Amino acid sequence: MSVQLITADMLTAARVISNLATASVQQKCMAVEAIAAKGTPVDQLTVRELMDIAMQSAPQRNGTASMVATTTAPQRARIVRLLEDAGIDTATVHDGLSEILESARVHLPRGIRLEQALRGISHASGARLTQAIRTITAKELE
Repeated sequence: MSVQLITADMLTAARVISNLATASVQQKCMAVEAIAAKGTPVDQLTVRELMDIAMQSAPQRNGTASMVATTTAPQRARIVRLLEDAGIDTATVHDGLSEILESARVHLPRGIRLEQALRGISHASGARLTQAIRTITAKELE
């Protein structure tokens, strides 16, 4: 795995977990309850576990508008359909997607649901990803 992808994964994790700082009191309480339900001290939880708790407790965007258009539902569905047609697992972001992601210059954190990860990329990144999937799957068919 490249240093750039590891860095992107860590930056994404830090952003997701830090969303709890601006979350409502109710969302923070939900995070505390989720951590308590794990039965493990918080300093022994993995980054993945903390990200899952943060994503379940606080929304990715806390009411702020973005100047960058994100992927649309039809665009995300098209990406998932193209991957499924190519026989690629679409449940989560995994290392099997690395060639496609790298060729599209799209960085997604590993281990989270693909549908959720696609919501966080720009519309232009979604278009590059669609093109990369088509190009790579066409090469495999030759």
